[in-house]
Amino acid sequence: MRKRILVIDDDHIYCSILKKILGSDYDVTCTENSTNAIEIINRVLVPDLIIADLNLLDVKGLEFIKLLMSKINGLNTSVIVISGFDDEQIKSDIVEMGVSKYFVKPIERFYLKQEIDCLL
Repeated sequence: MRKRILVIDDDHIYCSILKKILGSDYDVTCTENSTNAIEIINRVLVPDLIIADLNLLDVKGLEFIKLLMSKINGLNTSVIVISGFDDEQIKSDIVEMGVSKYFVKPIERFYLKQEIDCLL
């Protein structure tokens, strides 16, 4: 069975790019906001990996990551956070929450794919 990835990003173009890069190897579902993401996790699927933008239109910063981590607590789900902000304190806080990887946009797609393959 193919591994499932949930991409949470309000940038439709970025979601499309990730779906194109990852879609040949994984089942990729994209959503643009935190409400839909939590709904998907609670009712539709438990993803093997979540790729989340740090700042969504409906929620900012660490607030959503905290909520996300509480929703997947006890599940075998890895989380990658991707952000346009290169802030050492945010990186440290996110790693302490249990996030597997933190990347700053733009990220080279081969490197991202390699990291995802290692996590899954």
